Amino acid sequence: YSTDNVMLSYSENVTPVCREICSNEESDHCNKCKRFHQGLFEKAVKSGSIEFGQCWLGLKSFVQPLKSQQDEVILYVTGGHYLSEYKSFDEGFEITGNDEQDKKLLELLKMSPVIDENKMKAVIANLSNLAKLWLQETKNEEQDRKMMKVVTFISEVARQLKGDINLEELLT
Repeated sequence: YSTDNVMLSYSENVTPVCREICSNEESDHCNKCKRFHQGLFEKAVKSGSIEFGQCWLGLKSFVQPLKSQQDEVILYVTGGHYLSEYKSFDEGFEITGNDEQDKKLLELLKMSPVIDENKMKAVIANLSNLAKLWLQETKNEEQDRKMMKVVTFISEVARQLKGDINLEELLT
């Protein structure tokens, strides 16, 4: 997410549970998920640091502000959707009230990744490198945009001129 809460990129690498829950984006369960993630995002914006939360299904997620060298937040990374410990979901676990969908979600929940706190700390530590990559890519895109403006300008001038064109003179 950008600093003004605009989704910049969306990964299709969400867990099967989340994909199934939000296969109907208008469902109450998907809206519950959206509210949870919006709240987690707002907490990270307010605190300026990583925030963790656990959704109504027991999956943990995080929102990590990525900062520039000047300590300015440049974007937010949201991720997770994991269990921090193995859970034994019993057959009576009710999610939607629809037996068939509950059975499917229960099977998907059982396959959710289990990531202990030490492994998660390593993941979070590596996220800080994303800020540097993001800034470099943004800088490269800006340079490409400027170059395209120059090329477009030269093309337009060349189109309007007749006769010999001295590009060196045009550029100075």
